[in-house]
Amino acid sequence: SGYTNPTPIQANVIPMALSGRDICASAVTGSGKTAAFVLPFLERLLYRPKDEACIRVLVITPTRELATQIYDVLVKLSVFTDITSCLICGGKKDIKSQESVLRNRPDVVICTPGRIIDHLRNSMSISIADLDILVLDEVDRLLELGFQEELEELLKYCPINRQTLLFSATMTTKVEDLIKLSLKKPVRVKVNANNSAVAPRLIQEFVKLRSTEEREAYLCSLIC
Repeated sequence: SGYTNPTPIQANVIPMALSGRDICASAVTGSGKTAAFVLPFLERLLYRPKDEACIRVLVITPTRELATQIYDVLVKLSVFTDITSCLICGGKKDIKSQESVLRNRPDVVICTPGRIIDHLRNSMSISIADLDILVLDEVDRLLELGFQEELEELLKYCPINRQTLLFSATMTTKVEDLIKLSLKKPVRVKVNANNSAVAPRLIQEFVKLRSTEEREAYLCSLIC
């Protein structure tokens, strides 16, 4: 995956995550955050009991685009293992197909909050009662997009003795409230406290316009 040494967020999070501690971490986009939570839970899943299938890891993320990115990293890192996983979000298969996948109880489920809540509410055969690890990614964006009630409801479906890994670029009052609600004596990890900092692996490109009036038209043209 292009890593030779761990990034700062990976070096701080991976040992703590492997020890089973709850973690509250903040890091900028492109800092290697996804591998920081995927690698430890894959390591732990290698030693899972294999006599009974159940959903052991749940990763909640705000958008289907981000969920797809995390899923791609997961597939890449778990390619030589027997760990099973699935992607559950809007626009990826219909509800019935997703329900069928979840009934097979994959080890890892990457999802958006609305869609997984929908399945938990409406299907008796889908349960996260045996969950070992809950990952809440980009929590500040989850709350900005209005998912607070869904997250609080989701926590009620999870067992109390789970491990929770929470990641947020900013620590707002709402994020702090969710930390109190969902984490037990968390280890705090802060990397790149400067909000304007850019992760070394992230490439930024700028387009200079003579006039800002037609910015949206230029943007649409570039996207197309």
